Amino acid sequence: MTSNAKVSPTDLCTSEERRVAAYDCVDPPTLPAAVNGDTPLDQLCLNWTEKQLPERERTKHVHRLHPYLGKYIPQLVEVFLRKYVSAGDTVLDPFCGSGTTLVQANELGVNSIGCDISAFNVLLCKVKTAIEVAKSVLPSAAKAGQPSSPTVRA
Repeated sequence: MTSNAKVSPTDLCTSEERRVAAYDCVDPPTLPAAVNGDTPLDQLCLNWTEKQLPERERTKHVHRLHPYLGKYIPQLVEVFLRKYVSAGDTVLDPFCGSGTTLVQANELGVNSIGCDISAFNVLLCKVKTAIEVAKSVLPSAAKAGQPSSPTVRA
């Protein structure tokens, strides 16, 4: 038996998320792959709930390599890279932390440069971006538009 009852956005929230007014958004969250340079900012809904974007998807591929308290979800970075940057462009992340921006840039064919004061973070970024570059380069190393290895400095 199916129900015709309307589902409220807060029905998709955990009990903790229900206490946050921002989750009362009536629009479904924006899918990163649907964003491009022409997507109006006022049409972006970036309020993902745990049920809409579970941890296993939020921390896709190498983002689970090491816990890092200051990181943000890769889907957020992907939205803004798709909105403001094109393949072949270069982005700078002056406080690259665990490398979320660098990895997502690689995934989208965008060159990236990252800096961090922490030698551990630099090592983490080098490992995570090397994994992503290896994945994208192995099948077709000579492919035009392939991102170069990110530059990461302490």
